[in-house]
This record gives sequence, structure tokens and C-alpha cells, in this order.
Amino acid sequence: NADFSILDNQIVVKISQPVASESKLKLVLNDVRIRGVSNVWLYRISTKFVGVNREIPIGVAQFRVY
Repeated sequence: NADFSILDNQIVVKISQPVASESKLKLVLNDVRIRGVSNVWLYRISTKFVGVNREIPIGVAQFRVY
């Protein structure tokens, strides 16, 4: 179970329980407005741990729209 919110241009997902290594997170995005002419977008992925006040970059996600 997770809670999510949208803040400006960020999707924030809060997971209250520890997540096992190699776990997958599936996001279903509906009614997303896309600007530009490309059909591929890259988004930075970062995490924040309890008690840590900064975001830690962990990778990049690629979205392709057909």
C-alpha cells in the first residue's frame, strides 16, 4: 500500500513499509498532459529515507507514448 500526491511537476509516492530488494512499482498514469512533439520522456527517480532531509537520486525512468 502506498499514498501518492502530485506537487507541481512531481509525483510523490509514500510507502510506509520496508520494500524488498528487486521489488517493482507500477504506476498507472491517467489524464497526463504532455508538452512537446516527442513520444519519449525521461524522468529522474529519487528516494528519501525516514530521518533524511534530502533526496537521493536512484535512476531514470523512460516513458514512451504510442
